[in-house]
Amino acid sequence: MRFTISLLLLFTSFDVRAQTYTESFAARIQGGVLATFHSASFSSTRDVIDCGGYGRGVGLGPIFNAIAEIPFSHTLGMGIGVGYADRSVTFTRTNTYPIRDTVTLQDGTMTTTVSHASTLSYLEFQPDVRIALIGNYSERILGLSIGPRIALPLTSNFKQSEEIVSPDSAVFISNGQRTQERTIKEASYTTTSKVLYGLSAGVETLIKVNQKTSIVPSLAFDMYFTNLLTDASWTTWGIRAEVGIRYSIGSSALHEDMPPAVPPPPPLIAYTPVAIATTSSAFVGEIVTGNQLYATKPIVNAVFFDSASAEIPPSYRRAKDSSKSGSDPVEAHSWVLVRIADIMARNPAATIVLEGATSGPAAEPEGIILAQKRTQSVHSVLIKLGVEEHRIQTSAHVFPQVVSNNDLEGGREENRRVDLIVHNAPLQEWVSTQRFAELRGQMTLGAVQVGGDPTMRDSASIHVASRFIDTTIRGSRVNLVVPVRAPIPGEGDTVHVQFALSSSGAYTTFDTVISTGSLTQRQIDLQTDDFEAILRFDYNSSELTADVKDLLQQLVGRLPQGSTINILGSTDILGSEARNRMLSEMRATNTMEFIRSISGSDFTINTSQLRNNVAEGVSRFSDSTPQGRFLNRSIRVRVYTPN
Repeated sequence: MRFTISLLLLFTSFDVRAQTYTESFAARIQGGVLATFHSASFSSTRDVIDCGGYGRGVGLGPIFNAIAEIPFSHTLGMGIGVGYADRSVTFTRTNTYPIRDTVTLQDGTMTTTVSHASTLSYLEFQPDVRIALIGNYSERILGLSIGPRIALPLTSNFKQSEEIVSPDSAVFISNGQRTQERTIKEASYTTTSKVLYGLSAGVETLIKVNQKTSIVPSLAFDMYFTNLLTDASWTTWGIRAEVGIRYSIGSSALHEDMPPAVPPPPPLIAYTPVAIATTSSAFVGEIVTGNQLYATKPIVNAVFFDSASAEIPPSYRRAKDSSKSGSDPVEAHSWVLVRIADIMARNPAATIVLEGATSGPAAEPEGIILAQKRTQSVHSVLIKLGVEEHRIQTSAHVFPQVVSNNDLEGGREENRRVDLIVHNAPLQEWVSTQRFAELRGQMTLGAVQVGGDPTMRDSASIHVASRFIDTTIRGSRVNLVVPVRAPIPGEGDTVHVQFALSSSGAYTTFDTVISTGSLTQRQIDLQTDDFEAILRFDYNSSELTADVKDLLQQLVGRLPQGSTINILGSTDILGSEARNRMLSEMRATNTMEFIRSISGSDFTINTSQLRNNVAEGVSRFSDSTPQGRFLNRSIRVRVYTPN
């Protein structure tokens, strides 16, 4: 027999057929605990005559249900349940009576507890709608049931009793017996409501045992709107916690798990690899010479410290070497001490003041002593970098002279610093470079995609890129007039120009050499195409500092009449958007008015509006560092000269 069963199991394990089960009916029995909550407001009925009223009571009893279910759809069904519910409850209250001690003849007060215990049980019916919130109906992970609930009374009895609480010497005399507890009345209610009407809602989950059997834990709430007695105000509601066993009746269908038919692969066609062929016509252009104006990187002339520390962070450079700071002003801040030392070396009359500060006594209780230690750390590094000691002065303060918002972490981070204030030397200079020479013009570039699938050429495109062009042209054969702009070497009469082309995975470069010997030459006074200067402002301020005014005077002195000056604003993120917008406009206005005051109407000046703390066309510095926020408190100046 065992051998036969083993063979059967082995056979079914290799059966490639799948089984689909469809439920048509389900039945279950369940039981659990019912917690009932009663609200009564009566002191007498036909059966109960008392001198005190009843309020709220709580009962706990068993509940049993039998439920039949009929599914309607994948997630919806109907249930019909009938069951037994114990809704017994005990009301209690305290009574006081005046008494006289028969021994001492003293008057006093007797306190008793009156109990009204009701034994109530009902036959209850519940038709409801059942919804699968998670999963399908016959395998619902989370289900909801809601519907009316009807109750018919089975037992309806009560017992009134009273027990003396104090004094200990007080007794009742009942049938000649002395006792501290007595029964007032024990009977059945004669005014019980014949039917109770209410509403029920609950949640449940089906835990599968096998295909047809499930264990069903559920939690439900019910409330009856009908009074339990016809001559008293008495309502009840309850919470049911039940566990049941559910059995499903349905049908199974067998079907073969046949894989979908796979179409035969298309025949392979070998195409030659995609390539790009290029042609060009003669170059048309000129040689432009002149002076180039550019701005040096702005300096955030401060050293920022970690909290409660006077050690200069290791990110700061403290020695001169062959490395360069790069073009990013935030990264260049690491070289601030080296750059300040270079400025002092180039300007023998310059002096420097080191002003140390903290983020206040709450965050850095060491206060001015910590500020002095910070200035001494910076002082020592500048001495090692070659700055003479007699040119350095120091001072210390609890807060810096220009304090950031100390209520914010970013503000406290900025206040932990030493400001490096240089006198008799500019922190930033605008420089004119002499005799730049540049090739400018255009050439016609032809490009053809060859090879590959011919049917795909209608959707092909070719990408062309160089220093001054980056574009994609639709088609497999294109002709494009491309701008050419390249610096001319100091020696020689030819310029090498290169374009990069790509299409459908193919990549090539077009290289050509342009002879400059026969080209015409044109000289311009000043070129400012790549010019952008960053003018920093103090925290929450729109006043132009002496350094900013000096930079603007340098600029105005170099620009030809008729130039256009564009002023673009930005702010940090520490203030509100409205305040930042107003601050940016004030900074731009003050900058424009200062330029007007020193140049009259020689220039066209434009200002920009602020959006999201930065003007359109301006890239923000990172606000994650104090030097980045310092640089964002700025005005960008761009210049265009007529050439």
